[in-house]
Amino acid sequence: MKHVLVAVDLRAASDRAFGRAVQLAEAHGSELTLLHVIDEQLLGYDDRMDRFEAQLRDRAATKLARLWTGLPMLPSERFHKEIRTGTPWQEILIAATQASVDLVVLGLHQSDALKDIFVGTTAERLIRHSPVPTLVVKDKPSGEYGKVIAATDFSPCSSRALLAALDLAPLANFDLLHIFDTPFSGFMRFSKPELEAFTKQRRDQAEKQIRHDLDMFLQTNATAAAPRVSLLCNRGEVVAGIASAVRKQKADLLALGTHGRSTILGSILGSVAVTFLTEPPCDLLVAP
Repeated sequence: MKHVLVAVDLRAASDRAFGRAVQLAEAHGSELTLLHVIDEQLLGYDDRMDRFEAQLRDRAATKLARLWTGLPMLPSERFHKEIRTGTPWQEILIAATQASVDLVVLGLHQSDALKDIFVGTTAERLIRHSPVPTLVVKDKPSGEYGKVIAATDFSPCSSRALLAALDLAPLANFDLLHIFDTPFSGFMRFSKPELEAFTKQRRDQAEKQIRHDLDMFLQTNATAAAPRVSLLCNRGEVVAGIASAVRKQKADLLALGTHGRSTILGSILGSVAVTFLTEPPCDLLVAP
């Protein structure tokens, strides 16, 4: 991971996203870009607009400088700071593309119910269009990630989410989580042996996926030690099942893909990722 971009809105919790971005940049020796976007909808359209924008820029620059309090300073050649004006998700995406970043880091979104109905959240818009993974930070970082859950529905996208998480937190312990529902359970009754056979089939498929994804990771990272990955294969509803697994395993990072399978048995992890954006059970990594 060569370049991390962290976008902050200067609310009270912005220091969490920035602190995590600094930790990741330090751990990976990455460049770090700190970005704030002034929402153009705040400016109005009269002759006072330029003066108001200048005031907002000055205020933003002061608040951005305060984010460094208590954090280690990166070498100046690896740190960049930028203030833009425009539509936040679009400007974040443009900045990420121009800088060829490998990861975008955001703070936890605080929803505005009326606005979200019409325009969607910045995070949701961003992850739907971003070509690189997005990390949504919920908790104040206390060190490197130690426990990661990567949810899979056997789609290529969920494999990319696991690979992104392995790259982000190579020293963590991983659980690859697959949650399934018994097909047509409302119309059919399964005997215990039939249910056990179906569960074994899903577990075998998940184990095959683990071996494939780990092989891909080790091929890409030839010097990396084999990561510690375990399998969780649970039956139930997807969102509740993921949240429950995060709590039970005490995970500090959840990795999801945005384009899950569209079949009846598929988890449709993309919609699950959007569901978790406003109330994630822990930090959330979303891969395209």
